[in-house]
Amino acid sequence: IENVQGDERDFIIFSVGYAPDAKGKMSMQFGSLNTQGGENRLNVAVTRAKDKVFVVSSILPSQLRVEDTQNEGPKLLKSYLEYAMVVSEGNYKPSPYRSEKYQTQWLLKEQLLKDNCQYIKELPFADITVKTDNLYQSLILTDDDLYYENLSPKETFAYIPAGLRAKGWKFERVFSRNFWKIS
Repeated sequence: IENVQGDERDFIIFSVGYAPDAKGKMSMQFGSLNTQGGENRLNVAVTRAKDKVFVVSSILPSQLRVEDTQNEGPKLLKSYLEYAMVVSEGNYKPSPYRSEKYQTQWLLKEQLLKDNCQYIKELPFADITVKTDNLYQSLILTDDDLYYENLSPKETFAYIPAGLRAKGWKFERVFSRNFWKIS
């Protein structure tokens, strides 16, 4: 992983070579992915592709029993493999992130949605998607639930913007204090 941090390639082949032992038991030992902060290594691995990530895996996501793991890395690996499988089967349909922690009517994105008919909640990695004639135009990121539920400020202000720019997404940040000052 350290050899590709900061680098990008058109295509990345993400290989998960793992298997149960002779007795059929799957050991949940993923090296540094199991350590605190290991999820950052996974982030580096799956965000280096400009165009596409090819996942080659010797196991199915359902074989990973990560519910009792102490750190987030293995859980995120399982989630990523589930996502990759759904995409590869052509069954991925974007849906907005939904938090159960907040009163939705209080969120800035709900206020912004009232102001513009091109604004919709559709993608899980942005608060608002701006579309015209079914074509993505840009994204709006707010300081709502997604902002506070990110793993770290580094994810919020470095990884997410870098990832969006790398994929060619136009985006802007709208902060509540600026919105309410103007309104």
